[in-house]
Amino acid sequence: MILENLVAIVGDKQKGFAKMRMARLIWKKSCATVLCGAMLCAMLPSAGFANDGDVSYEYYEDGNWKTEVKSAGEYVVIDSVMDYIEWESGWYVVRAGEVGNGERTVVSGDVHLILMNGAELNCRKGIQLNSGSSLSIYSEINAGDEPVGKLTAVGSSPASDDTGHRAGIGGDVTIFGGEIFCQGQGRAAGIGGGGMEGDSGTIEILGGTVEGRGDDLGLGAGIGSGGDGNSGNIVIGERAIVRAFGGGMGGAGVG
Repeated sequence: MILENLVAIVGDKQKGFAKMRMARLIWKKSCATVLCGAMLCAMLPSAGFANDGDVSYEYYEDGNWKTEVKSAGEYVVIDSVMDYIEWESGWYVVRAGEVGNGERTVVSGDVHLILMNGAELNCRKGIQLNSGSSLSIYSEINAGDEPVGKLTAVGSSPASDDTGHRAGIGGDVTIFGGEIFCQGQGRAAGIGGGGMEGDSGTIEILGGTVEGRGDDLGLGAGIGSGGDGNSGNIVIGERAIVRAFGGGMGGAGVG
């Protein structure tokens, strides 16, 4: 009887040790799972902060190309179809993916737009600059295989005689990078003058790939003035690839 009791006690202890070992094993696996999950979450981008992260870009100044970085909080992210139909003075960034705007985009003040790699911004009724305003366009420095950011701006053809609405981009424009396509409507230029007798502002294309087209049935320049308008100062830099086609009724390519 005593021997049987001793065997029973030893068996119970062995079972207890086995349970303790199992508990330790489960605890270790649980800790490893939690740690892996925490590391994975740390590597994922934060969905709650749309403008998180640095954006590097190039610009031309004093005869040299320079690199600059904009950090979170220094720019506004354009990531919605109807975001920021009116751009006020400041910095804006278009992140990767396609963003379309079905209304005329209006620029007030000095606006700086950075197109990140893989981004596509489609301004379906063009971009209009208010008097005294300017628009500067940059592309993110491309360190990988993603395509350069794109901007498409096609002027609208309103029923009214508001010719300022008809250029792809109308006003003082400086382009440092990106793939840009602009087309005018109603005798307007692709980039520049907004319609018949529409004068252009200062246009500087210092980098990027840019295509400007006048209205297919009009007199607007590809880059320059609207039909019978006066062209402002136009500068095309050595790093720029430019294609310009005048309107179908005899508009100038550039001018």
